[in-house]
Amino acid sequence: MIEWNDCVVGGPVSKLAPVLGTVAEAMPRLADDGGAVRAEQYLCALRVVARCDQDVVLVRFPSISARGAMVVGLAELTHGLEGPASGQLTDQFVLTAVDGRATLTVGESEHELTPVALSAVETVVTSFPEVGTVAGAELLAVAEYARASGAERGVTVHVGNGDILFSPIGVGEVPVAEVEVREGRQLVGEIVELHLGAARVAALARRLGDGPIRVRFTWVHDGAFVALVSDDGLVEAQLHATPVGV
Repeated sequence: MIEWNDCVVGGPVSKLAPVLGTVAEAMPRLADDGGAVRAEQYLCALRVVARCDQDVVLVRFPSISARGAMVVGLAELTHGLEGPASGQLTDQFVLTAVDGRATLTVGESEHELTPVALSAVETVVTSFPEVGTVAGAELLAVAEYARASGAERGVTVHVGNGDILFSPIGVGEVPVAEVEVREGRQLVGEIVELHLGAARVAALARRLGDGPIRVRFTWVHDGAFVALVSDDGLVEAQLHATPVGV
């Protein structure tokens, strides 16, 4: 028996659909393997949570109202927003979960969604210290260069000696995106090289824009977490980085 929190979410299709597209590009396994996303009330508005392996993407929508929480299939929700709604004049959707039944309404079209347990997408999210900012255009250039070069492990994160910078793995030091480290946030010690997937970084960098991206960082037992956060704080991607060569 699937347990639900009764949930109602309503707002513009044009706000939600592009974000789901970013999640699908950054975490393709969620779309390909029937993965799900969580929609929940966060400070009286909507927050979408997506998880793949140890990575987490959080998107907050102050302009979309929400009550309660529900989990729905990413591909199913994306199809419901983009497919049947084409050609309709409305830009509004309503997503509801009541008594184990989930429905998506776009304009005059109503679609029943497959029930998914709330426990399928964990909602607990850890915050960690902000160390500085990186230029979004530079980070995207690094990720796209890594993808085009066929770099085996994507993007290198160089941490230590007071700095953090991103570069393609295995293709030299150009291009580079350097984090402008905030005073008092320098990461001391010898330089450690960590790796992130280039496709995931590229998809997120495009969503976060060309301007400043806030960078958060913390060490964990098997590497580190690097968080990329939009300048307004509404989009956050927490990416698990492991040592190069592991």
